[in-house]
Amino acid sequence: MFSIAWLQLLTRIMSDEVVGADAAYLVGQTKNNASSVLKRGAELWKDGLISSIAILGGGEGFGYCGYDYSVEKLVDYGCPHVAIEDIPYRFEFGDNVINTLTELITVVRYVKIWGWQRLYLVASPFHQLRSFITAVTVADREYPGLKIYNAVGAPLQWNATVVHSQGVLTGTRLDLIEAEVKRILAYQQNSMPYPLVSTERAFAYLVERDRTV
Repeated sequence: MFSIAWLQLLTRIMSDEVVGADAAYLVGQTKNNASSVLKRGAELWKDGLISSIAILGGGEGFGYCGYDYSVEKLVDYGCPHVAIEDIPYRFEFGDNVINTLTELITVVRYVKIWGWQRLYLVASPFHQLRSFITAVTVADREYPGLKIYNAVGAPLQWNATVVHSQGVLTGTRLDLIEAEVKRILAYQQNSMPYPLVSTERAFAYLVERDRTV
């Protein structure tokens, strides 16, 4: 199941370059895991690496902690309201369809419209790998010139039992790593509206991104 390509990709993702970017997008999380991405997003803003923090507007009821909750916590962590960008979720693939892929389709299309060229992607540590592979999948189809950088969310207690994946998957954060890998492998074979790119393609994206800096 695993290869050197998996190890290379995971290592690069978890220790990506630190650059300036137009914004950071915080991948939607349950309340159990939201502080991971919200803290990291606020850190990026306070460090002067971004001018905006983008979060999903809408899509509540599918495990997502919600826009209002996210804004409240970001302000608590020191990010001013004026720096928070609302990306409206559009149910383009069905009234009850929202997942990491459709979320990032919405985000990449928004980013393209506004002409952002560099974007930090922030997810909980166990969710970062699938989030990045998904983002590359969408960028390849929707916005090939977009440079996506990984800013892994702040670590939380690994042995705590939490809710994930639209609020229906329960386990320790450590257990969720295996669940995430299984999803990646399954979604690379079949996913709607299209499958995820291969692990090799995701790694090649990083090589191409850095070659054109």
